[in-house]
Amino acid sequence: MPFVPSTGAISFDNDIEDVFEDQSTPAMSLSEYYRNGTNVQTAVTAGNVDTSSVVTSGIPTSGQISFSDFRGQGYDLIVQSAVFDRNNTTTGQDFTWTVPAGVTEISAFIVGAGGGGGGNDGVSGPTSSAGGGGGSAWGYWTVTPGTSYTLRIGAGGASGNGNTGADGGDGGDTYIKSGSTVLLQGGGGGGGVSNTSSSNSGGAGGTTTGTQRGGGGVGGQGGDGATNTASGGGGGAGGYGGVSSAKGGDGADADGSGQQSGQGGAGAGGDDINNNFPQATSSGGAVGIFGQGNSGSTSGNTAPRVSSSRHGSTYSAGFPGNYLVPASGVGSVTEATAGTFNNPTTSGVAASPGAGGGGLEDDTLGFGQKGGDGAIRIVWGTQPDGTTLRRYPSASAVSGD
Repeated sequence: MPFVPSTGAISFDNDIEDVFEDQSTPAMSLSEYYRNGTNVQTAVTAGNVDTSSVVTSGIPTSGQISFSDFRGQGYDLIVQSAVFDRNNTTTGQDFTWTVPAGVTEISAFIVGAGGGGGGNDGVSGPTSSAGGGGGSAWGYWTVTPGTSYTLRIGAGGASGNGNTGADGGDGGDTYIKSGSTVLLQGGGGGGGVSNTSSSNSGGAGGTTTGTQRGGGGVGGQGGDGATNTASGGGGGAGGYGGVSSAKGGDGADADGSGQQSGQGGAGAGGDDINNNFPQATSSGGAVGIFGQGNSGSTSGNTAPRVSSSRHGSTYSAGFPGNYLVPASGVGSVTEATAGTFNNPTTSGVAASPGAGGGGLEDDTLGFGQKGGDGAIRIVWGTQPDGTTLRRYPSASAVSGD
């Protein structure tokens, strides 16, 4: 329901243009709305707009125009999507979604959960490896209104426990099923190993599969452990291209090698961390679920809503413009948190959706980072032109609500 705020400061780029940007050609200045008082009304006649909800009565058709004239202006969108993630769904449990009336095709993007990082006993020597990132998958197919599908949001893998030696848990699979047939599945990333110096010990990246799969990538592998050094970094979540061209970045090994950026809109791998609990940068990068955007960068910020981010597909310089994920709530990317104490409730959590958790270095007793949870977004209907169907992977093709 895009409306210009009724209170507080108003920005032309982030408020007025955000409301009308995909409804015909965007205006470049307030004067373009002023020249023709029907411009805003004309701009909201697209196929995904509830035209009966349009509010533009406060915008003058003559005289001086100001930002405050746009307060409360906007419209409601016709519901054309469903999002399921940690904010509105119990992870790790099946639930049912039913195709709405009048819908004959759907397109979906899903991402599996990340694996948990290994813990450490605090004795100088072996460090711990990290969890792998969740795999992703997208596709589209013909449906019948009233048909029910079985969905599951994968739960992030548990933190490895340095007190007991338990390894990090595997992330859960995220899927859409018709009966026993897997239509789309993003596999959960493997868990990291506690107290290990073995090479290739990082959790494997999650897989991508399904009978309706058109694309999607494997998750990045968690970073390996070593001896008397840092812990491994978490693997990044898979992206939007093919299996190899949308791979999540591998996490840094404990010796600092092997860290990769994401491909095809995927998340980047996390950092190796020494002399501390897992940090926000230990986590692999998550992936946005609103269409392909920029790939996550190993040098990127841990915040999602920036142009250079560790997370994939949260920002795009082109249409629909800038931020592809909401700042918070359902469908958002949750930033990773750092571990602070030898306690499972303060172990730190990798970014969601899909990031692998970082491991714990050798001289610190405690837990690895918990893996990030999975997510699903399903879209249907048409793009703003009223005729072109909404289909992944393009962000411009699945924007609008």
